[in-house]
Amino acid sequence: MGLQAKNMSETEQATCVGTAAQRPWDARLACWLVTPLKNSGVTPNQLTTLRLFIGLGAAAAFIPGSYGWSNLAALLLILSNFADHMDGELARIRGTFSPIGHLYDLVSDAAVTILLFIAIGAGIGSRHDGALRVSPVVLGTVTGIGLRRPRAL
Repeated sequence: MGLQAKNMSETEQATCVGTAAQRPWDARLACWLVTPLKNSGVTPNQLTTLRLFIGLGAAAAFIPGSYGWSNLAALLLILSNFADHMDGELARIRGTFSPIGHLYDLVSDAAVTILLFIAIGAGIGSRHDGALRVSPVVLGTVTGIGLRRPRAL
């Protein structure tokens, strides 16, 4: 059993309009899209897993470093970032919160971010043999880790 969502009435949870002026358009759209899932068997953790797989696909598509693969990777990255909103929106609509689910979301976000930058570095490295003094994979790793700021649970 989850904890009640804070600062949102049941109407706001169900309609996704509680703080519309303060929320980005993609979060509002994600809320609208997951609203039909409110009474389904789909869980927020399943949506986190979907986001994780899309993000891993984006990272894999960056590795070859070619124009076509990089465009596919960019599309998957956009979908992954959009899907990242969906798990939290579903949890808010249902008025539930899971500390384990929240941790799973944070770890998934960090893994995708770090792996994306490593993959981008690998893709650059595959196109520029020895042109850089530091391995693009090392640069991608440092950047990915540096971008992940810890958030409180």
